[in-house]
Amino acid sequence: MRQTLLIRAPSHLGDLLMALPVLRAIDAQPRLASRLLGPRRLLDWLAPQLPHMKRIGLDAQVRESVEHYRGVQRALLLNGSLRSPLLAWLAGVPERHGLGSRGRRMLLTHSMSAPGPRPFSGVCVELAARMGIEVREREVRLQVREPGLRQADERLAQCGVDGPFVLVLAGARVGSSKGLPAELAAQCLRHEARALVLVSAPGEAQAARELAAVLPHARSLEDVGLEELAALSARAAIVLCSDGGARHVARAAGTAVLTLFGPTDPRHTSDGAHGEREFAGRVPCGPCHRERCPNAHALRHSCWQAIDPERVAAALARPLD
Repeated sequence: MRQTLLIRAPSHLGDLLMALPVLRAIDAQPRLASRLLGPRRLLDWLAPQLPHMKRIGLDAQVRESVEHYRGVQRALLLNGSLRSPLLAWLAGVPERHGLGSRGRRMLLTHSMSAPGPRPFSGVCVELAARMGIEVREREVRLQVREPGLRQADERLAQCGVDGPFVLVLAGARVGSSKGLPAELAAQCLRHEARALVLVSAPGEAQAARELAAVLPHARSLEDVGLEELAALSARAAIVLCSDGGARHVARAAGTAVLTLFGPTDPRHTSDGAHGEREFAGRVPCGPCHRERCPNAHALRHSCWQAIDPERVAAALARPLD
């Protein structure tokens, strides 16, 4: 009889993609009846990548509850909330594996600490190894599907792009300090001869419009979904972005990526992946990971100001290794 393993997926896109090698390794285990619990939108998108895994989607109507954990022999909790290990404990799951931070340790039968900033992808691999699950293929790769490629090609044709282009992930939450600043991006791209395509996800178009205002020759694509984003990334010559979920989609699509880090710490997400170059603004107040910069006006967004746009422009002009 197969063991039932429930994996509580990370709730954020970037973390979920960094966990993908572990999820694939579990999906390939015939001895496990695996279930993946997490945000419905993200799980539905990843379904083709995990053909054998049962998905349990969470949304505004379906909230994570103790019932999701009943009858489960083992639970692997890859998110950071206290709620998930509590529900697993209340459901009587015999084995509960996860990170023991923020009071979670007492609710887990097998906890792991991850001192210091380190890539989340490596943390997931280590957690899986402690459960006896070997992750042989550790590179995060998406299988970019044909429907998405066709959609991307149609959108590119509609905006007149028929040659090499730079894809700029310009979307961000309104008011977020983590998005790519329009002025910095414009300075980085002012010498760029290739076509510029600015993309933003649903609800994130304002930041892209601010950049488009200072790059009037760029083409803008709004309301870009995850499937199309992966396809556009695969078609691009190079991707320019800040640290965020869209960056991880571009990396997983196998594209050369140039990432600018403002208030976020590269050590949490950078794993030396082939085809990525990074620029981080080193300042005394960072990395702070805050959505809103707490500094006074004179020092506001000093992390972004510490990045030299000429160095970024030079990196854009040469192939990435």
